[in-house]
Amino acid sequence: MLHRGQSKFQTVEVVNTKAFGSLLITDGLMQSSEADEYVYHQSLVHPAMTAHPAPKKVFIAGGGEVRLSKPDPKKASKRNCSL
Repeated sequence: MLHRGQSKFQTVEVVNTKAFGSLLITDGLMQSSEADEYVYHQSLVHPAMTAHPAPKKVFIAGGGEVRLSKPDPKKASKRNCSL
């Protein structure tokens, strides 16, 4: 166990596993891991980013894991990202 904490909303755990690497668990439910985070985040970002031919500004509501804000070389036109 790397971290275990309790917010006023949920229990948060971060554990290290052999199969998945670091794993985020909230309220006992697996949210994402190092092994699958790329697929998870691409499924959230890709539809919106491909709907616009040249996105310059991006707003990410929530953005708790921050991974969504990492640059995508295929969409180099993105210039401003707000979380």
